[in-house]
Amino acid sequence: MERGGALRGRLGAVHADGGHLGDLDKSEWINLTGASGHVYSPHYTDQTEKWVKGELLPWAFTDKAVKKATQETLVLKP
Repeated sequence: MERGGALRGRLGAVHADGGHLGDLDKSEWINLTGASGHVYSPHYTDQTEKWVKGELLPWAFTDKAVKKATQETLVLKP
């Protein structure tokens, strides 16, 4: 996929990513249903406009990059 190019799918692809194997923190992704797959979440459509435009978002991999990019934390308790 070319950077900034249209995401084209004939059967309704909802996820696209581009891995940068030389530097995983330079990888990118996008998901039609946003950061949450739960329809009632405020994050369900937070990536829709970018997905339609063919844009990708940064995909942090290393601990340092994840800590820098973290905006919210969900804690699950038994």
